[in-house]
Amino acid sequence: MFSVIIAKRLNVFAALLFLVLISGCSDIPPSELEKDFPRMLAILEDVSVDTNTSSIAIYNKENSTADSVKYHATFHEITSLIAANNVETAYFFRDKENISAVFLINKSNYGRLAGQWSYQYSQNNYTEEDQVNSIVVALEQNQSDISHFCQPLSQKHWFLCFNRS
Repeated sequence: MFSVIIAKRLNVFAALLFLVLISGCSDIPPSELEKDFPRMLAILEDVSVDTNTSSIAIYNKENSTADSVKYHATFHEITSLIAANNVETAYFFRDKENISAVFLINKSNYGRLAGQWSYQYSQNNYTEEDQVNSIVVALEQNQSDISHFCQPLSQKHWFLCFNRS
């Protein structure tokens, strides 16, 4: 009798421990944009104008970034924001018709749905990926090894995107 009670309590404890462990895990990045992403976009746009550059790539490694960007007054701020927000690389593009940015997220945190996750900004709402209401639902319906989806975020012109090739 005593061993049955202990076994039941161990099962309850194991179940609770499992729930605590998985509660901190997520298969996808948050679908609400952190406040730092619009700030990073604004910095990249300022750098683009100040350096008269139509495209910028900032990596989470200083030695990989162009000198014109490295010596800009906001370089330390943007690299700090990139590191703090789990971004591997930030890309910015500007032309006469559109301003867009892609923030590639460190993909090692999203195990079951392995692929390249990103937050994207597009002033004209165009993305190369198929736009869907829910990436998770789209992936469940699409069993292909190749998937390219973006779901709109509540912030205007922002998307959470997934690519697997």
